[in-house]
Amino acid sequence: ESSKSVLMHLGKATNLVAEAEQEPRWHRAPFNVTLVRLLIEKVTELNAHVQVLQSGFEGTCEDLFALVFEKQSFKQVSQVLLDYLQRMQQLVRAALEHETCDAIDTVRFDDLAGSSRGEVSRELKLEQLVNECRDTVVDRLKDRESVSKAELDISCQLCLIFSMIDELKDDIIEIIVCTTQRL
Repeated sequence: ESSKSVLMHLGKATNLVAEAEQEPRWHRAPFNVTLVRLLIEKVTELNAHVQVLQSGFEGTCEDLFALVFEKQSFKQVSQVLLDYLQRMQQLVRAALEHETCDAIDTVRFDDLAGSSRGEVSRELKLEQLVNECRDTVVDRLKDRESVSKAELDISCQLCLIFSMIDELKDDIIEIIVCTTQRL
């Protein structure tokens, strides 16, 4: 439901870009069409990855979310992602609300400007979560019957979940990079 709402708002934003580009902006900087279009594209990708992550948790393994959620490293993974999302949001808001031709004060975003996938990956420690979950499900995997579809297989669902968490990290970094490049 919220994903549909996000897509609806992104659609509205897309429609408003052309109009905003034509709007007279006396005493203000030109509207940053390129940045807005890139952000719409990147947020659409982010939204799609969130949907896939959500569907990974909604598979037939009812306790899969509990299995991942209870891991200590999940708390760190989710906190790092949320921290970067909040900082990304602050950066994007500052870039979009900056309407003068004066240089924007980037000091509060200096730590984000140098963010790389490697740095965030080290901070995220997704590998630790993968190992914790693998250790928990190894017994289940020994005693399981073969499944007819990959989406019914707990190991496939876990791989999907971990892959989407990694994609979310990449999406967030891409949004930070494309925004800082256009400040």
